[in-house]
This record gives sequence, structure tokens and C-alpha cells, in this order.
Amino acid sequence: MLVSMLRICPRWLGVVGLVAFAVLSASCFSGDDSEATPDPTPVPFPELTPFAADVAARLHAIRDGASEVRELPLFVESSDGTVSREALQAYIDAFYENLTDEERREAAAANVVLRMLGLIDQDDDVVDLFRQSLGEGIAGLYFDDEDKLVLIGDGRNLFPGHETTLAHEYIHSLQDGFFDFGRFDRLLETENEDPETTTEYDVTLDCVREGDATFGSFLWARQEFGEEWADVVFPDEGEAPPQENDYPEALSRYGAFNYNECVSFAAALYGEGGWDAVNEAYFRPPTSTEQVLHAGKYLAGERATRLPAPDDVSRTLGDGWERLDLDVFGEFDVFNYVATLLDDEDAGTEVAAGWGAGWIAVYRHRADDDEATPSPEVAAGEDVLLHITLEWDSQADYTEFDEAFRRIASAMSGGTARGDDVRVLCWSTETEHAFYLGEPNGGHNHLIITTNRAARDAALTQRIEGRLFGCPA
Repeated sequence: MLVSMLRICPRWLGVVGLVAFAVLSASCFSGDDSEATPDPTPVPFPELTPFAADVAARLHAIRDGASEVRELPLFVESSDGTVSREALQAYIDAFYENLTDEERREAAAANVVLRMLGLIDQDDDVVDLFRQSLGEGIAGLYFDDEDKLVLIGDGRNLFPGHETTLAHEYIHSLQDGFFDFGRFDRLLETENEDPETTTEYDVTLDCVREGDATFGSFLWARQEFGEEWADVVFPDEGEAPPQENDYPEALSRYGAFNYNECVSFAAALYGEGGWDAVNEAYFRPPTSTEQVLHAGKYLAGERATRLPAPDDVSRTLGDGWERLDLDVFGEFDVFNYVATLLDDEDAGTEVAAGWGAGWIAVYRHRADDDEATPSPEVAAGEDVLLHITLEWDSQADYTEFDEAFRRIASAMSGGTARGDDVRVLCWSTETEHAFYLGEPNGGHNHLIITTNRAARDAALTQRIEGRLFGCPA
């Protein structure tokens, strides 16, 4: 999925929220996560304070109830305690202040990619967005690397929503003790070693854990609060005045994926075969967001089609260009992209449903000091180019996307998109230069967007679908 290209923290987009209250998937912030914080002196997590006796009794009752509902034994090696919200926020701030120069350059490139796709506004910055959102309203978190469950605050005066969050986190400790997460690590290593793999394990492995924990916590809440548990956990606040929220919708959807779509996936497996079916997903995890969105495809073993990855065009682009990343552009990416650009989630769902396979390749140009500064909208004197290619299950699915994208292109270009070939659209704006090809015979679509017009035209000197294409002068 597109968000996996943000290497500042492999799972940082999965921390936005659990439906109405926040849950933090703490693997992003483990002190010994070398990929997230490659600095030799990583930021240490604040020292835990033991629970007070009365608080411990209630929390351990939640833990025991979660163990009973989830049908997994307690993890005796895990420990728990509290930290203050101020200490958590200070830790988060220190984490982001400790980013390396390379991580900051990658974040700058990610900003440009998301802006070119229209998923964030031109003045949005992903680091600032997530730094501000983390820590707000978090009730608890589980560190699987350190086997610790952390409660934020002193644990007194907890609302049912907080307790349900803690049941969720306790289920993470049960998962950690029962399943070999080293197997997940090995799957990710295999995926990372093969840049052309068609799996989305960097997203779906978290999905299994988070969907399981959230669904299990809902079953715990039903047992604890009765059949009307949802009204207790998520009380109706009445007709509160609308609040302005400038957080990008697309990032909210990505952040909520683990706690919406993945919960539905876990519920579908549970409905098919109880906890045994959910447990099986740890040994046979979904390979794509398509399988998550359509549990029937997962159960039937339907995988992505074998769409070849696009050729690396760094040399064609010229000196100083490098391919920053190659990743799967999955069904959820298509949904989120179309839903955002058309402002229509139903349209996004319908268009994305015929996804067969997809790729996104991202290239970055680092300008030397003696070169003319490239496009000023790119931070750190860099240009970025991205190439998305998609394949569909049927001709009808291809046509549905092509029609939707032509509406998107018209909006993005201000109605100026045109091409000499009926299959081609090209446009240029102040911030981007784009090429789109709809190839109905192969059921494929290609989209190239870049901050540099010369780079777009250079990319088109290589054959696409066996032919050369170009943009009108």
C-alpha cells in the first residue's frame, strides 16, 4: 500500500485512531527499532510506574476477561505500568526531532508524492501532521519488542471506551505470547529483499493483528457492558456543533484502515470459523489489501494478477535521478485515491473493486550545488517523479476506472488535459506535469506525474505497452 513508502516509521499511519478513541500501535516507537530510528542512540521510552493496587486489580480483570473472550492464554512474560501523557508527548517529540537527514529527505519526497496525487494539500507536511496527531487521547499501548503494556495516566476514572482500548492492548500481549511474530518478520524480510513482490505484507500483517485485537475488544465490551455495549463505549454526544478539522481525509482513511476494514476482515473470518479461522490468518496472512477488503477472495486464495513491475527509468531520466521506491499500489490505494479526488467514497469503492494488480514507482532527483535549482515547490532542491500502473480483472473494470480517472484528470488539470492519441491525456500546471495512458486491449492504465516537465518527457522515451507515446508540445 502507498503508505508503506513512508519509511520514517514503517507503521506510523496505523496510529490515527480506533473508531472514536485513539489507540497507538507502539511498534513505531520501540526504542530498539533500528529501521524506524537508525540513529545509534535511539530515543528511550520513559520508565514505567507500577500500577496502584486498586488500579491493577481492575486492569488485570480487563486482561483476564480479554484472555477469556479471545481464547488465548495470558502472556506471563509481559509487564505493565503507567506513564504520564506529558512524558509520552515528550517522547514523541524527541522521536521526530531525532530523524536522520535521509529520513527527512524521504519525508520531503513523500510530501511531494502525496501532493501530486492530490491526497494532501500543497502546504501540508506529513511529519507535522502525524507529530501533532500522536499522543492525543491515547489510553494505552503495547510494546511487543519490550513485552510491556503501558497505560497513559494513573488509570483512575476510566471510561468504558478507555477500558475497551485497554482490552484491545491486552489482546496484543496475548497475540505476542501465543503467535510467533518472528514469522511475520521473516515474511517482511523476504518482501523487502524482492522489490518486485506483489504482496502487501508491510500493511496486511499489521492488519491481522489490529483487526483481531479490535474485534476481540468489541466482543469483550459486549460481554462486559451487555448487548447495548456500543452505546456505552461510544456514547452519543448529542448535537455538538461541527468542529473544523483540517486533517487530510486521505490520511485519515489510511490511518483508520487497521481499525475499520481490518476489523471487518477479522469479523468475517470469525463468522466463517470462529477464533480458529482468525488464528489461521497468522499462519496464512492476507497477501493484499484486496483480500482484506473481500474476505471471500482471501478464503478462496485469490491473489494479485501477475502484472510485471514497471521498468526502472532512472538512467533514462538522466544524471542525479534514482528510484526511491517501488511498491504495490493496492486496491485500498485505488479506493482512497478515487474517493479523495472525486470526493465520493461510494465511487471509490465501486471503481477499486475490480483491481487486479498495481505498482507505484517513485523517483527522486538530487540536485548538486552547481546545478540550477529545480522546481521550487520541492524541498531540499529535489524533483520527484512517480509512475503508477494498474491492471484490472475485466474489461468492464478497466473501463470503470478509465472513465473515473478522466474526470479526475479534468479536475486536476483545470480542464486542460489533452492528447494527440485518444488513449492519452497530458497536462501541466504550476506544480506538476502529467501523462496518462488508458490501454483497453491490455486492461492497463499508466499514470506519470512529476514536478519536472523535462523528466516527464524523458520518461516517455521508453516504450509503454510496447509503444512510444508523447505529449503535445
